[in-house]
Amino acid sequence: MKAHTSYYQQLKLWVLAMAVNKPRQRKYFASLRSKRKNIPLLGALCVGEIVASKQEKRRRAALVEAMVAEDTKEAIENMPLSLAVLGELFDYLDETLEQEGCDHSPRATQLFLSQKGLDPNQVLPWLEEQGGNCDCEILANVEESWESEISKNT
Repeated sequence: MKAHTSYYQQLKLWVLAMAVNKPRQRKYFASLRSKRKNIPLLGALCVGEIVASKQEKRRRAALVEAMVAEDTKEAIENMPLSLAVLGELFDYLDETLEQEGCDHSPRATQLFLSQKGLDPNQVLPWLEEQGGNCDCEILANVEESWESEISKNT
């Protein structure tokens, strides 16, 4: 767990851990003794004083699913390009890298963005945040993260 994770994010992770019953995450939250005092229910749940029924686990899983859907929707709204154009970029990179290989720069991506009339200075930093510093990393890392959303929404 990253040190900068907010308390709200920790609660979301805890709900997910309880919903899918992952002992490692449950153990992590049981170790948050100082925070348990701030929210009594979290303290009770961390030490196992409340046992979740199957119905409660389904409710928690639905809550987590709703939170993930909300976060995904927000991420899509903040993207510097549409999901359709992102899918086209992946197709273009797939063809280009198959023929030419990767020179470990975002050269092909820049060319594609210019052809589409998009500003590479806005899109490339976003791609880097997603794990794509060069064309092959964009294809491998960014496509892996976004392919399910592209297939659902295009």
